[in-house]
Amino acid sequence: MLLAYSKYILYIKECLNIEFFMKLQFEFGGEFMNYKVAFVSNDGKNVNENFETSRKLFIFEIKENIAEYLETRESDLCFEERGHNEKHMKTLLNLISDCKAIFVKNIGYMALVFLKFNGIKAFETDYSISDVIEGILSSSFEI
Repeated sequence: MLLAYSKYILYIKECLNIEFFMKLQFEFGGEFMNYKVAFVSNDGKNVNENFETSRKLFIFEIKENIAEYLETRESDLCFEERGHNEKHMKTLLNLISDCKAIFVKNIGYMALVFLKFNGIKAFETDYSISDVIEGILSSSFEI
């Protein structure tokens, strides 16, 4: 299992290069449909927070050729309660349960498995939110 995780993390790290969106398109290609994505950020502009310690989630709806900002969702847990624990993971899952994907700066193995088990794809990136959205819209792919 650790080997599979290592390969997955290597794949995600590779996606951070110039072919990031091409690989996403290949991996998740298909017809457009409406879906929501979440971005972990402390400033609403850059993907700059780890999933496990995140507090703010910026939610966007992706439609055929537009992305619409919907809302900011916040975890009400104090810093000491955030991190690698079941309570925080469940809180975050409840906040993004209607999203198909989440974009984070970093994510741990257990959180990655937890999200995948619940049908949410996680992507590590250090791009800005607008760059990721632009890539999603210009690539014409479904997550």
